[in-house]
Amino acid sequence: MKKRNPIILLFIVVIVLALGFYPMDSYISKPGGAYELEPFVEVDGGDQDDEGTLSLLTIALAKATPLTYAFAKITDNQKIYKANEIRQEDEDETEYNVRQLKLMSNSQFNAISVAFNRANKPYTISNNGIFIFNVVDESAADGILEAGDKILQMDDIGELTEESIRTYLTGKGEGDVIRLKVERDGKQLDKEVSLKT
Repeated sequence: MKKRNPIILLFIVVIVLALGFYPMDSYISKPGGAYELEPFVEVDGGDQDDEGTLSLLTIALAKATPLTYAFAKITDNQKIYKANEIRQEDEDETEYNVRQLKLMSNSQFNAISVAFNRANKPYTISNNGIFIFNVVDESAADGILEAGDKILQMDDIGELTEESIRTYLTGKGEGDVIRLKVERDGKQLDKEVSLKT
């Protein structure tokens, strides 16, 4: 009995891995799981004798590979999207993921605010920095700031808002250097940015 050529086997393995893992410039959405809310939500003093369940239905969205792309083409419950239908212009995969996490965080914040308002409970909102979704290529902050960074302080301005930043930068010119205190991955960093037009 002839031994199979190991080079052919290696070639087949490489092809299968490429089909299964090589990321294409497309996305595939499909139904995710359905999760009962009871383990996650507790209502003090809520009805005890209600029947039935309330579930959260999720939708999965993932980068396509040649294998998942081909499978999505022949199934009815999956939809293929081009990258520009999912990501914003000039947004890479990392920046897209950061934006999705921030949108989820904002959604949770909004839900908490609505709950406090509906319950007529007092609350305060504190500003904890300016979140960076993406950095424009060849801009002043390119290579200095990253998607997911949070600017905590700009020069001597500690209470940062879009308005305060816009007002402050209006008085600056090209080549002026601003100092930033930035939070990245739980660590505080000091950065300097030389302004461009």
